Parts: sequence; structure tokens; C-alpha cells
Amino acid sequence: MNNRILIRYGKTVYLLNFEEIMYLEADGRYTHISTGKLKLTTCKNIGALEKKLSFEFIRIHNKYIVNSIFIKRIFNEKLVLINDDEIPISIRKRKSLKDMLK
Repeated sequence: MNNRILIRYGKTVYLLNFEEIMYLEADGRYTHISTGKLKLTTCKNIGALEKKLSFEFIRIHNKYIVNSIFIKRIFNEKLVLINDDEIPISIRKRKSLKDMLK
């Protein structure tokens, strides 16, 4: 399985390893990808990107997919990443997320 994804950002093309990607955020037809060091925006929708990601990535909200290796804790219905970014967890995803992280 390929563990990298190609992202075009402006005139630059990035080849990101999955373990670099902290989370993806949907924004209409665009997706923001956060690596901690970079925040890139691509015209690919989050659903298309989700199909390419490995099993470490978890859909926790209609707008968010997170890389489980960066999860620090769950607090007040939010997922806190190791860089202290807080990502909301949808009501429908809470139980399955908690079961998955046990």
C-alpha cells in the first residue's frame, strides 16, 4: 500500500507521507491539510482523499479526518492533538471513536 499522497498547492507539488499529516478539514469543494508545520489547501474533496488514506486515519466528523497517531486526548466532545489543536467530534462518531481508541 502506498503511504504517500500527492498534493498540489499553487505551483508547488508536495508528496506527503501519511505519518506527516495530522488532520484534514473539509471546506466545501476544498480540503485543508495540516501537518503541524504546513497547512495546505487542495481542490480535492475530503471524500476523495479519504479513500487514499491508511487505516490510521479516522473520520470523526463530517468535516474532519484525523491521524490517530497524533491524538493526545478526548476532552469536552473534542479531540485534542499533540500540538493542542482541538477538533470537534460529531455526536454520531463519539461512541465508535472511543471504542476504537480503547
